[in-house]
Amino acid sequence: GDRGLIVRSYRSKLGGVEQASPAFSVFCGNLEISVPSEVGNTLYEGDFVEMRLELVVLPRLEPSSNVDASGGSDVDFDTALAHSNSVTLAKLETTAATTNDMIALHARGHLTTTALVGNVESHYPIRVCTAATTAAEAAAAAGGDGDGDDVLFTVSGSALGFTPIVICGLASHAVGAGRGLWVRPEGVSAWSLVDQSVFDATDFWQTNFEASSGTWELVYNVELFANATEVAFGNEPFVPSPLPTGAPSPHPTQHPTPLPTPSPTGLPSPSPSQLPTQPPSTLDAVSVSVGLELLVGLQREPTTTDEAALKTTVATALALGESSIRNFKVSSAAAAAAAAS
Repeated sequence: GDRGLIVRSYRSKLGGVEQASPAFSVFCGNLEISVPSEVGNTLYEGDFVEMRLELVVLPRLEPSSNVDASGGSDVDFDTALAHSNSVTLAKLETTAATTNDMIALHARGHLTTTALVGNVESHYPIRVCTAATTAAEAAAAAGGDGDGDDVLFTVSGSALGFTPIVICGLASHAVGAGRGLWVRPEGVSAWSLVDQSVFDATDFWQTNFEASSGTWELVYNVELFANATEVAFGNEPFVPSPLPTGAPSPHPTQHPTPLPTPSPTGLPSPSPSQLPTQPPSTLDAVSVSVGLELLVGLQREPTTTDEAALKTTVATALALGESSIRNFKVSSAAAAAAAAS
């Protein structure tokens, strides 16, 4: 395959002078990172070199010189894609024309790691450690069963192929049941436990012992395709119920309330006040006649005294109203009946 060397970071002091980038030379198909020519062959006390290199090996896109029985060319890239079913190779086939393009595309890629729980020591390869710096601190944080060896972080960006993810500062090399590396790509609600096992449940990660701190680290390789991916180590992360994302209530469009148009209040047309109906000074002839008939019912002739008393009674009844007249008539009838008996 084709190989590429990517300098991810570089810092040095050579010949007593700080250098921002390395020097390199190529000869006989080999690449050599060397000291700048102006430095010469002399190094001084305090000189140093710090750099992070990445070696990329990809199958060739160009046809090889091998020819099969049918006369067709054997293309390394197609063969690798057919045998591996690699998602990364399938994506590269549509985005790059040559292997050099692929390596350049990967070199320009940039990952940013932000820790929510733990400390980021490197963005690529991704390296996130617990807060423990010694075996005693790691054991105390883990509580003896490893449950405290949890980290949680977000990776922004994507990289070519599998991305190394190192979880460090662990109290033990053992990964208990239900624990491990969890990923949740952007736009996905559920966490997924990474399981790349082939022959054994633990054959897809690498374990290293940090002798200087007495802690352990685990190395995973994961493909990252989303623009952002959440990563966690330990038990399945707690996922709070999302707040409902309802359509915002539109502001009510009030129709203006029309001003009332009252009917004009007409000038009052009061009914004319009834003048009080005073009892007549001259008694109703009918009422007097009724009273005289009652006296006849008593089987005696009415006298002048009877007529005067009858006028007074009828006048009083008329002044008090109809009910009094009715009572007067009933009482008179009762008196007449009693006299007759």
